[in-house]
Amino acid sequence: MKPVRHEAVAPSSLARAGRALAWAVLLAVLLELGLQVRSHLRFGQSVFNLAAEKPLYRYDEKLRLKLLTPSIDHRGSEAHIASNSMGLRGPDLPLAKAPGEYRVAVVGASSVMGAYSKTNDLTLAALLQARLRAALPDRPVHVINAGIAGASLGAQERMLRYIAPLQPDLVILYPGFNDFAAYCKASQDKPASGSTRWPLHTVAMPTFLLSADLLLKNTVALRRAVPDDSTNTPIAQLDTSVFRRGFDQLLDTAKALGLQTVVATVARSYRRSQPEEEQQRLAATARYYLPCFTVAELHQVHRLHNDILRAAAAARQLPLVELSREVPGGPRYFADANHFTEAGERLAADVLFNGIRDRLPSSPAP
Repeated sequence: MKPVRHEAVAPSSLARAGRALAWAVLLAVLLELGLQVRSHLRFGQSVFNLAAEKPLYRYDEKLRLKLLTPSIDHRGSEAHIASNSMGLRGPDLPLAKAPGEYRVAVVGASSVMGAYSKTNDLTLAALLQARLRAALPDRPVHVINAGIAGASLGAQERMLRYIAPLQPDLVILYPGFNDFAAYCKASQDKPASGSTRWPLHTVAMPTFLLSADLLLKNTVALRRAVPDDSTNTPIAQLDTSVFRRGFDQLLDTAKALGLQTVVATVARSYRRSQPEEEQQRLAATARYYLPCFTVAELHQVHRLHNDILRAAAAARQLPLVELSREVPGGPRYFADANHFTEAGERLAADVLFNGIRDRLPSSPAP
């Protein structure tokens, strides 16, 4: 039997491979460092905030709420986020109301917080406050920005309890659809027919890495032009009961706290009336977070859940503001699939103002 010869790897080849790997690592580190510096200069947010122990968000274990880090001032050339002592975007507000003061709270997620708002004064809540102050010149008026990026319905229900001591006279619920992510997770966790899925340990990239996030977000069209059968979730099979219960609980909590409530439907950038290519482009961020749906399916999912909001408001005889119908789609009013531009924030504030105008106090402040 002829012996098997094992070719030795030349030291020079190993050295070249090692140098190539070292250069690749160095380039990756330099790319990440450049993105972090760019983010810090433009938005005041980066890994440097973590190093300085001043992250944008903190999780309150007792409240079970993600909030902004209290009393931070993250300032960049394109964004300035300042929080109050409660960890909300906006100035401090005393618990005790001034005589005749009128307070409104807008509760939601990143669209309420102002994901793309350059300053606190350009958020939906602040712009609504300006409209209300013009309409009620004889009263002190404050609008509380109770939106936190990524907040689910459960988190918004806890937020209601958190801000209740501020005694808002009116609460506007703009819930967003962060809870949609559960549909895609359920479809990914579901094993294929006749197979068994065994959980494996996975290695996740640190959440602060901007280069990994940038790569994933900019390759959505390549990776998810059409969902594959293993993750696709047929609309007819969606279990919306969890969303219904979550929103019902949100409304029940508002009622139990004695808060007058207005419900707003959720707007989006991409619309069926747009050319297909434009819909795909405008829906890119939605498809990034919800990879189990096509754009055509996302239209159906949004309509289905806005109908749930409408039905819940009607069942409790609560006022409804149709932001989803009153704010047109497209890049003028949306920075991505769901978040407003400055023009979108202003229009949404106007629509909300018109929706609650009849509920404003008519008598002058005492």
